[in-house]
Formats: sequence, structure tokens, C-alpha cells
Amino acid sequence: MSAISRRYIETYEKINTLSNSRFWQKGKVTLVVVTKNQPVEKCLEVISAGATSLGENYPEEAVQKYTTNVLNKIQLHFIGHLQSRKISLLERVFSYWHTIDEYSSAKKVSNRFYENGRVLPSLLEVNLSNENTKNGIKIGCDSQEQHFLESIQEYLELPGIKLCGLMTMGFYPETPETNKNIYKKCRVLQQKIQDRYKLDSFTELSMGTSFDYGTAIMEGATFVRIGELIMGKRNVKDKK
Repeated sequence: MSAISRRYIETYEKINTLSNSRFWQKGKVTLVVVTKNQPVEKCLEVISAGATSLGENYPEEAVQKYTTNVLNKIQLHFIGHLQSRKISLLERVFSYWHTIDEYSSAKKVSNRFYENGRVLPSLLEVNLSNENTKNGIKIGCDSQEQHFLESIQEYLELPGIKLCGLMTMGFYPETPETNKNIYKKCRVLQQKIQDRYKLDSFTELSMGTSFDYGTAIMEGATFVRIGELIMGKRNVKDKK
């Protein structure tokens, strides 16, 4: 068994054990293997090991790496910041969008998918750490939260996307508990939206990485985004 296969299986089993320890999380946590800046050979290897949800940050890279035959076997999640000029690439290969951070982008994506008879399951990205270096809709005070809650209706009216929940990125995790409060805030915010708009399907929370996915699951994560723990070091530096 290869190192990637072994690490994938070990991580997958740990996630199942953690989620199954809480009855309301049982069977509800999806492992998204982050494969950005990884060669296609390693991506195919983790797919062969059983991975069915892969995360990519760069549409051009994803289009180059994944053939139609491969895409038929997996669900490709877009987890980066989307530039408008790359929406056509998003539509070509991705089947889930984690990072809606502004209405204008969501509207353009919705138009593209709706024109092609598709609806894209999507998450709103919220910036709860109040760091300027992070993307996401900033929610650092009560007034920002209130404005965000009121804005949900306009997203719900977009015909080409389906809002399924929230995504967040915390601080760099110095310990597995560093982002515990961030993840808890995200879960509370998701529940407020679900209750306010009576959205039975607004249940997803994308949060947690290689270093703190256990904490994220304990706080309600339904997607955990894990890269280096499974795939090893990336070949090139992350792009800006």
C-alpha cells in the first residue's frame, strides 16, 4: 500500500470514528481531500484509495488535471477565491462551491449555471477571525452579522445556485483547539440562518483542516478540508 493510500484510509477512519461518537454527526462528515498544487499522479492515487470528494483552489489547474472520465468518479469542490474571468472554468469541472464571498460573484455564477440548466450546491464563506488577509464575508460585530443575515434572501433568489450552508477558515492553528470558538460561532450562525429562513437544507458547515479537523467535527463540521496530512507537501508554493 502506498503512503498516500495509507494516510487516506487512516484519516478517513479517524473522521468516521469522531463523527460516529456524536449521534447527530453520524455519517454526516465528508472528507474533502485538498489536491491543489499536487501532480495528477498523486490525485489519481488518492482516488484509487477511495477518495470521492477532492478540493481544488485554481480552476485552470483543475481543468488541466481532471479528464471527464475521472470527474465521473468524483465530486470536485472549489475551495479558492473565484475571479469572474474564471467562471466558465468553474462550470466545466466543479460540482460544489465552498467560497461565495460576495453577491456579485454569486449572481454571475448563478447566471452561468442556470443558462446551462444546472444548479450548483454552494456555501457562503464567512470571515469570523476578522483577519484582513482572509477572504469571506466579514462578520466581526453585531451590525455586520445583522446585515449578513438580512442579505441571505437575495442569495436564495438566485436560480443557478443552491445555498447549503457556511464555510469558514480560522487562524493558523497553533494547537488543535485554536479555532474552537471560531467553529462554534460558525455553527451558531448557520443555525440562525436556518431558523430565520426555515431552510431545512441549510445544514452544511465546511471547516477544519489537517491540523484541527477533530475540533471542527466536534463543533459540527460536515465538510473537513484535508490536504498535506494525506497528500504530503505540495510541489510549488501556493499562488496568490
